[in-house]
Amino acid sequence: MRLRLFVCVAWMASTSAFACDYPPAAPKIPDGKTATSEEMTATQQAVKDYVTKMEAYIACIDESVQNLPEPLTQEQEHIHIEKHNAAVDEEQGVVDHFNAEVRAYKQAQDDAKY
Repeated sequence: MRLRLFVCVAWMASTSAFACDYPPAAPKIPDGKTATSEEMTATQQAVKDYVTKMEAYIACIDESVQNLPEPLTQEQEHIHIEKHNAAVDEEQGVVDHFNAEVRAYKQAQDDAKY
């Protein structure tokens, strides 16, 4: 058991595991009901940049696993899958939140017309 834990920790501490930089924090997304057009446009670009960085991170961790000289152990595979899925989940959460605020912004704009 200790040997498996050591192997897991050693793999996580390897150069390839740290070569992939996790993107900075997700952009702050304004409340769509009160945001200005400029705020929403700026946030749209910030979200696009964030998604690009997150996708690069995901590709990096996937490539680092593919380029290992030896196959992954079950524990290493589990860690890789967890890291991959957590990044995808975070990215999707940011996109979903932004899209919800875009809908709220459009609804607020429609309501203001009448």
